[in-house]
Amino acid sequence: MDKTTTDLEVLRHSPHLYCWGRIIKIHDIGEHYTIIEAEQTRRNLHEGQIDFHAYVNGKTCHTYTQTFDDALIHCIAYRNLEQNQATWMSMAAHKLLCEK
Repeated sequence: MDKTTTDLEVLRHSPHLYCWGRIIKIHDIGEHYTIIEAEQTRRNLHEGQIDFHAYVNGKTCHTYTQTFDDALIHCIAYRNLEQNQATWMSMAAHKLLCEK
């Protein structure tokens, strides 16, 4: 069995190596952001769930979200802040922008 990964360049050529499941689509947004949309097959609790894995400048943000919007918000926060701050800022931004 091949070694699984979250390395974006590897996944562009070999999506079956994605460590969290089956890639549905790789979304490139502008020159800085990429979001992997995937069906989770390797987390027992979340198996079958569609999640979105955020990348900035080709590097993973080490997080996944349940919506594309949240992943994009996280990308923007991660690019401008350190990882812990990005997580909190993206959660606050989601509340302001997405919750009704």
